[in-house]
Amino acid sequence: MWKERGTGDLTMMRDTLAEDPAMRKIRLLMRREQTLKTCLNHFVNGAVELTENVGSDRSWVWSAVDYADGEADPCSLAVRFANSDQAAKFKTAYDEARQHMDNIADAEGAAEEEEEAAEAEAGGAPAADAEGDATAAAATADASATADGNGDAAPAEAAAASPAKE
Repeated sequence: MWKERGTGDLTMMRDTLAEDPAMRKIRLLMRREQTLKTCLNHFVNGAVELTENVGSDRSWVWSAVDYADGEADPCSLAVRFANSDQAAKFKTAYDEARQHMDNIADAEGAAEEEEEAAEAEAGGAPAADAEGDATAAAATADASATADGNGDAAPAEAAAASPAKE
């Protein structure tokens, strides 16, 4: 059984606080049409792929840790678009966002290895975390849903749902 979260614009948002554009994390955000209440809010995970929802060419399903209610909520999510063209554009944009997030994870892993090697060589204490709390403020980013090569584009109209908890 699915619990409807709402109908509204689904946007991909890029973190504007990271100084290096290549390190800006991407999240999915959706607000209900009339109340503008957040009903979907999570980072894109490079390891999570979209799958077709019951063979529909305009609906996708994935799993994520959603923060729409302010608390971490691991759940399965579904989104349905008005037509298959919008669904295909969303899939393309989501796959590009996944690739971008994988690149960030690879870069962060390489940076951590370099820090550990430098620390081991110097025999000192670990360096301070230079990233800070930029990811917590990622919701103040610029909106984009269907990528145009730069990761920027217009939001897509969608309806989201998640399985009801029993």
